[in-house]
Amino acid sequence: VFVPLPKDIIENVIGWRDRLIEIGFKSSDPLFPATTRKFNERNLFDEKLQSDWIKSDTTIRNIFKACFVNAGFEYLKPHSFRKTIARYAQTQSPEFLNAVRQNLGHSSIDTTLSSYGQLSELDQRRVITDLRTCFNK
Repeated sequence: VFVPLPKDIIENVIGWRDRLIEIGFKSSDPLFPATTRKFNERNLFDEKLQSDWIKSDTTIRNIFKACFVNAGFEYLKPHSFRKTIARYAQTQSPEFLNAVRQNLGHSSIDTTLSSYGQLSELDQRRVITDLRTCFNK
């Protein structure tokens, strides 16, 4: 399930998925598949998409980095997106937090909160100060 994203990003991802389906991928295949790179029989470099998952974290990080740099953005690690949605979920309803937990593949809400929900010292102070303000009304 997509978290709320700008329309152009969603359209690009859906367009990519549609392209994969056009060339024979199934909806259960990875959205960002592995590739094979080798020289073909005419000694030309050939790159093909596979219906397998990318298995190397390093490969995924390198792809992310190249995409960010080519788009003129500062590089963000892939896990940053998981952290962002989990931290946002903490500020929403318990139902939303539970939905994000499930979407991240965590069996326990404790995993979501302990892995991604750590508050900065500034946020800790803000939350505690806000609580103190409620009691003083």
